[in-house]
Amino acid sequence: MSFGVHFDLTISPSEETRFINKHTRFIRRISNEYHRPVQEIVALVLIYYKFQCESKGNAKGMTKNQLREFLHNTLDLTDIDLLEFIASSLDATRNPTPIFPMERWVRSMLLFFYGNTEDRIDHCFKVYDRYQEGRLSRNNMMSLMKNSLIVDEVEKEDSVRDFVDLLTKRLDWDHDGIVSREDFVNYVRHVPLGLETFGQCLPNREAIRAFLSSFSPHVRNVK
Repeated sequence: MSFGVHFDLTISPSEETRFINKHTRFIRRISNEYHRPVQEIVALVLIYYKFQCESKGNAKGMTKNQLREFLHNTLDLTDIDLLEFIASSLDATRNPTPIFPMERWVRSMLLFFYGNTEDRIDHCFKVYDRYQEGRLSRNNMMSLMKNSLIVDEVEKEDSVRDFVDLLTKRLDWDHDGIVSREDFVNYVRHVPLGLETFGQCLPNREAIRAFLSSFSPHVRNVK
């Protein structure tokens, strides 16, 4: 099956063809599920293959270290404290192996490029819910906000505590003293700009467009 022209000169055309043919069903399935052009999915699959070829040792895919470097260097997600949790959120299986699966790679990129509001809310909450408790505890929120306020170091702890108190009042939609996932969802639906209240979890439009434009003619559709 042919999907178009040779994509990356660092990989031979025959290597590309073998890898694409091996994953033809997957490419078609994802293309249909997300209503995206086949060629766009092929490009993402080949980028994954390039990472796999560049990984050290006998890795059978992109490593999680490569993913983190990509998120930091290409998609400009530079908050080191959040980066590990962003990568963990994208790996739905929370698998302890060093490999980031190809399907998760493709789905993660499509989330960043075209994800709807619900998908983005779900991703951000997973990033912020560091302890996978289904809620945002006070200590968790203070940890997330500790580097967000520019204040005197002596006053920093009190300032962060006061700010978290204010955020809790706004986020605790049902006033039960706990910021649950449902509270976060309701808050963002009413205040869309609050999606990344605790730090950047999604690449900005400029970073997405720059990456997409390297292989896709459909950059106008980026949200």
